[in-house]
Amino acid sequence: SGVARELVRELLRRQLPEFHFSLDVEAGRETAVRLSLFPSGQVVREATVSLRSVTLPNLLLIHARPALENQARSMRGLPVAYVERRLNYFTEKVREATLTDPLIRQFGLQVKPVVRPGTDTEVFVAVEAEKYRLTAEVLLDIGRERDNISGKAHIGRKIGKHDEVFLELRVLPGEMTWEIMPGWGRQFAAETWAGVRYRTNDRQWGAWLEQGLGGRWSLRGERWPNLNYHEIGVRYKLHDYLSAEFVITNERNWLRMVGHL
Repeated sequence: SGVARELVRELLRRQLPEFHFSLDVEAGRETAVRLSLFPSGQVVREATVSLRSVTLPNLLLIHARPALENQARSMRGLPVAYVERRLNYFTEKVREATLTDPLIRQFGLQVKPVVRPGTDTEVFVAVEAEKYRLTAEVLLDIGRERDNISGKAHIGRKIGKHDEVFLELRVLPGEMTWEIMPGWGRQFAAETWAGVRYRTNDRQWGAWLEQGLGGRWSLRGERWPNLNYHEIGVRYKLHDYLSAEFVITNERNWLRMVGHL
């Protein structure tokens, strides 16, 4: 029993240095080994999940969330140092959990998981389409009297690595008005998009810019030269399905709530 106890202790010290352990060996024809592990140092108390896409509606990913949340919960109670040391293992497990969704597998969507260990561990998964960008939003403007409720859909097809042609549809339920805007965009950096769009209703050309500011912050800008109108939006993503945006124009400012469908 003494030799067996020392061999197991040496194995645990080498394989699980982030744990304390209690070991008891009762030698005999049927040897009994009782082993208890106790995490040392800081432990993962919470694991939050964020499942996002900039090329697909979030509603298409809703069925992938339960398996992803179960995988994230499996890290609770583990030492933070252990998760950091085995980061590649846990990141791969998150990717595998996401790929259990039939839609993601069927369409061959790109899954990019990121695990940020800590007492409050963050699990971030981006799911993107390779050739298309499809998004839908519901907009509610607070402090604006006209056109304060609207819906917007974006249907884009990537051309090459950096360019996209798209069609945007905007509906104003109050006036039952549709705006149809074809356009072109180019990705200049990981979080930088810019281009032009043509509004068929009044035959106006406009320039636009979308810039990520890191984390949950982003910046949006529009310029319609012939109308002498510009619009700037500073957006903060509250969670995967809702954002708050402060809109600044050359006429007035207001707060906008954005629902991501």
